[in-house]
Amino acid sequence: MPESYVKAVLLFLVLCGIHLVKDLCELGKDLCGIHLVKDLCELGKDLCGIHLVKDLCELGKDLCGIHLVKHLCELGKDLCGIHLVKHLCELGKDLCGIHLVKHLCELGKDLCGIHLVKHLCELDKDLCGLYIVEPVSKAFVKIFVL
Repeated sequence: MPESYVKAVLLFLVLCGIHLVKDLCELGKDLCGIHLVKDLCELGKDLCGIHLVKDLCELGKDLCGIHLVKHLCELGKDLCGIHLVKHLCELGKDLCGIHLVKHLCELGKDLCGIHLVKHLCELDKDLCGLYIVEPVSKAFVKIFVL
């Protein structure tokens, strides 16, 4: 596909927003998924980051959750790690807390363990201390026992 055509399509996306993204996804895999997210991010900050994640989540479960987090992490460090966790927590309780920690641990060691706990503590007192250590311990037990 010519680069000029791709740019034209992306410019059209700027004018049409997330509803068009959903329609493009329904057309075919080549027009959907994380590649489209990456292209949107390259266009500008308004089309990137957590705002896009929130919109994708509102579209449907397939575009939301830990699968999207994993894909964002694969795109680059700026879209991954604790910064994304902080933004996800700000979006809503369903995207925060121990459920997210458990999913992050399942993704890989770099996103799990004491390093994540340390980063969570640095983010906010509510995410630190005994309240998070106890649930994390229970999550680890479930993960490693299963």
